[in-house]
Amino acid sequence: MKVLLADDDETLRTELAEILREAGYEVRVAADGEEALQCLQEEPFDVALLDVSMPGPSGMDVLRRIQTLSPAPAVFMISGRGTIDMAVEAMRAGATDFVAKPFNVEKLERTLRDFQDKLEARRNLARVVASSTRKLAPSLHLPEVKAALLVYANGMLIGAKLRPGEELIDEDLLAATIDVIQNFMQTSFSLLRGKRLTSIVQGDFALVLVRGEFTYLTALIQGPDNERLREAMRSRLQDYEARNRSVLRDWSGAPEDARGTEELLLSLFGAPGEVA
Repeated sequence: MKVLLADDDETLRTELAEILREAGYEVRVAADGEEALQCLQEEPFDVALLDVSMPGPSGMDVLRRIQTLSPAPAVFMISGRGTIDMAVEAMRAGATDFVAKPFNVEKLERTLRDFQDKLEARRNLARVVASSTRKLAPSLHLPEVKAALLVYANGMLIGAKLRPGEELIDEDLLAATIDVIQNFMQTSFSLLRGKRLTSIVQGDFALVLVRGEFTYLTALIQGPDNERLREAMRSRLQDYEARNRSVLRDWSGAPEDARGTEELLLSLFGAPGEVA
């Protein structure tokens, strides 16, 4: 289990990190709120242990930012001046637990073990559900993906892939056109303001659009829109954005800075009726 430990007390931070590593956890430390946020941008964690009072962004500030992440780690708040009101505020903001200093290390370890057991149980359940879904796949028809595009929120193309034998004259033009259509629809119809189109249909073909936090993934398919395809697209886009969070948050317009773009797009090209 991956743990982020953020505390400005160097002695506590060093000793607790060592205890957790000896217990088998993978631990990364941060000396203040800014460093904690940087760690969260660079990689995902299962648990974040946050001191309430830190230089820069406070532990509560980091907690609120964590709630915008997907997936978000469980958060255990730590404070040497713990009060009931502070604990209630932390729990309302999304914290899993509140630990007052000086704390019992054995109790903290038990708390983390209990959470790890629950986390593993959820992951096992997810694997069972995924396995069951795969077994049902032969009876569920999936459309054939002809092309896949990944576009940044500002309409800039990050990457495009075509099924062998298909041709696309201008990937950048297609990405820009989809963005123009989205903006046109939002401007023309008040009921669509703040919303995004999820598909564009032309005869037997459809553009299926799935929106992430920073990007949107588009698949050109032959056949009707399909929820199983959308679920696959959403899941893979979330993984991609989590892997590239720091790059996408401050996008410079250089597609090569993002990792795994080609793998993401190619993963949508299975044989007709399946997703790779």
